[in-house]
Amino acid sequence: MTTTTLRETRATPSIAAPTPPEARGSAQRVLSYLGSTLRLSLTDGGFIGFIIAMPTAMYLFFSTLYGDEIGGAEIQRHIMVMMATYGAMGSALAAGNAIQNERATGWFRQLMLTALSPTQFFFTRLLAALLLILPPIVVVLGVGAIDGVRLPLATWASVVGVALVVLIPFVVMGLVVGLWLKPQAANAATTFLMLALAMLGGMWVPLDQMPQVLQDIGILLPSYWAGQFALTPITGDPVAARGVITLVAWTVGLAALGVVGYRRAVATSKR
Repeated sequence: MTTTTLRETRATPSIAAPTPPEARGSAQRVLSYLGSTLRLSLTDGGFIGFIIAMPTAMYLFFSTLYGDEIGGAEIQRHIMVMMATYGAMGSALAAGNAIQNERATGWFRQLMLTALSPTQFFFTRLLAALLLILPPIVVVLGVGAIDGVRLPLATWASVVGVALVVLIPFVVMGLVVGLWLKPQAANAATTFLMLALAMLGGMWVPLDQMPQVLQDIGILLPSYWAGQFALTPITGDPVAARGVITLVAWTVGLAALGVVGYRRAVATSKR
């Protein structure tokens, strides 16, 4: 190599590779879909009333009813976490209702024209649902703090973080309902699932106070383990391997149904 060539090589500035148009387009599709999803949900009066106000009212009712008993502070913390998890579970399941609105208005068909892939669709829906899970958790925990619940700041943060993780199966469940069922059936199914999972999962009444047959059913449900894991930052109980397996199994099984349902919905929307 000559000296001139070497100088030219050294003088040549390094140029960063441009972002591929496909990547830019993919990110724009995801962000646009995420923004529209959040706007629709946060301006929905039903979301604010049913998902936020109801669990908050239930916390105040149950904590007033049982808070004066022996061990009232512990009971109050338990009720607070359970009601926060209950409200967040409803928010997660409501992801299916949003899909039904998109299908009914033709918006879902427009999404298909943007070449939104199944991965992008589920990722965006999951991210939006996780963001929408936060309001009921934060509001109920905030009311609990005003009502006298005292916890270290790290414990408050841990409760929120754990709840976000353990509620992922319910986001996927909501997507499955929205993709597989018609609008009227999806709305009814979402309400039924929210109430049934809360009741059988021990969110309203502790599972050990139920008949044995209901206890046997309850420990198989993701709602029971979601509530138990959300309590672990407060109780210090170890994470049960059976609970982890249960949540993972529900998530994987529902995700498989969701992928099939998405492809089915895409095929239907193109007819």
